[in-house]
Amino acid sequence: MARKPIKKRKIVRKIVKKRIKAPKKPVVFNPKFDLKIGTLEDPFHIHQETVPKGVSLQWITLSADDLIRVQASGWQAVKGQDAIKGNLLVWAPNALADAQRDANIQRAKDQMQEVRDLFQIKEDGRRAYDRSFPLVSQSFMVSSDYGQTPADAKPLDVEIKVNFRLSWRFQDAAASLGLSPKEYAQRRMSLYVSGVLGGIIMPADGNAIELFEDGNFNIVSRN
Repeated sequence: MARKPIKKRKIVRKIVKKRIKAPKKPVVFNPKFDLKIGTLEDPFHIHQETVPKGVSLQWITLSADDLIRVQASGWQAVKGQDAIKGNLLVWAPNALADAQRDANIQRAKDQMQEVRDLFQIKEDGRRAYDRSFPLVSQSFMVSSDYGQTPADAKPLDVEIKVNFRLSWRFQDAAASLGLSPKEYAQRRMSLYVSGVLGGIIMPADGNAIELFEDGNFNIVSRN
């Protein structure tokens, strides 16, 4: 018997129209503050149990420049909070404060790398001839939480202790003057500081500096 042809069923596909959702309105973060501030020992202490969730706080000096600076970076003055000893309390969402902190940390790391590249400092903090660079530590981080020096501050003279390497010429000069090497080095340094004598002071191997006077010494490259 001949088979009857099989009729193919028509597949009807329904076109489903996607509903276009209206964009969500940005959530306005407007915390309510009922802070408890100050102790007998510390008038700036903020009791953490009174800080709203998701809020970061910091004190800034009460000046127009500082207020403009922090407002431009997203911080706001805490409403209803009076200034304390010339300092104003400002707030920002945790996400913003954390992002700025991370950016500051990265900026500090970039600065450290620039220092390493400039002074050819290896990752272990030493130079090619085993000289350390003690100005900043590996854990140095940028922070605004410090007593900033005013731009109009007068220069400050600071006494420091250094090892002055005396060549055989200087040792012989000290002996001829009847001076100890230490006294001779101190007198020579005072002459350089006062501008009576001139010369080039460069780091020597170890923790010492060495003087090179015009025409008296040969400067050997350390590369």
